[in-house]
Amino acid sequence: MASLLSVFVLAHCASLHANGEEVLVYPIAPVPLLELLHTADLVAVVDVESINGKKERGGPWGPSDAQVDLRVLEVLRGDPEGDRISVLASFNIICPQPPDYQPGESRLVFLEKRRGRWTTIGLHYGTKSVEHLPLYRKAIQDWGALREGSGPRQRDEVLLREFYWLVGLLHVPELRQEAVHVFLPEADDCRLPEEWQFFRDSLRGLHPQVLVDLFGPAHASVLGGRRCGELWGLWALVDPLAALDWLIVQVEALPEGLGRDELGELRRFRYSIDRLELSPRNRMAVESSWEELASSFRPYEGKPSTKRIAWARSAAVAQLHAIRDGVFAFQRSQRAR
Repeated sequence: MASLLSVFVLAHCASLHANGEEVLVYPIAPVPLLELLHTADLVAVVDVESINGKKERGGPWGPSDAQVDLRVLEVLRGDPEGDRISVLASFNIICPQPPDYQPGESRLVFLEKRRGRWTTIGLHYGTKSVEHLPLYRKAIQDWGALREGSGPRQRDEVLLREFYWLVGLLHVPELRQEAVHVFLPEADDCRLPEEWQFFRDSLRGLHPQVLVDLFGPAHASVLGGRRCGELWGLWALVDPLAALDWLIVQVEALPEGLGRDELGELRRFRYSIDRLELSPRNRMAVESSWEELASSFRPYEGKPSTKRIAWARSAAVAQLHAIRDGVFAFQRSQRAR
């Protein structure tokens, strides 16, 4: 799995410096909105005025510790102590991906103060586009409201409120990834924060219809790529049998004449399933079957010949049926206790 993720990163994370030289940038594990809000001393909308005194676009910007001068347009949380601030940032790094600042652009930033200097939380995750600013503004205001007046003794209540806030984000397509990062973290082989484990356990307690309505299986497709796969993953955590039934129908309906673009979307769907292999298996006690869920799609990675696709589709359907039988048997044994 690690090698697959490495190949995926190498293939999809190329960027260009100002001199036209292509370099690879490696994103860190996602830092979702909830984590940014818990950490930030300042959340604001800013204009990037200059970097190391330079006001033109481009890079690299010289010393590894650069000074980014910002003009504060709107404060969503915290106190910038003035309408102009300077942020310390490093741009001459390719691993991980640096924060996204360009002179003349506006950004939604999440900053913390370290030794008297502002720094960006989560590198590029802490510098967001303002394209969906109204949606982010409302989400941030809603999060602030649910925490107002709460004390240490109300921690469980606050966690529950945050859970439903995250579920609300799932229903906002533009912000959905912020919640998916919490419910399906990529660093799943590491110990999850206690709060994130609570959120995931709470997700399993949702009524399945909440995610069925969200996922829209009637119009979604296994060829919908990574985003569709991640939503399917959420559905599988809540109602694995229904999710597997849908997936079996989808795979059975795959045409034999799939083109490279369609195969690419299928692979992206499968990458998102790869992230699931450590999530539900320990709780379902169907480790060997669930572990093979993503591998059932691997035959599609060869040359897209009609014969090969037909064979791979048949093999995948058979494997998915076996996985479903294992999940069903486990659930039945649990009910019998």
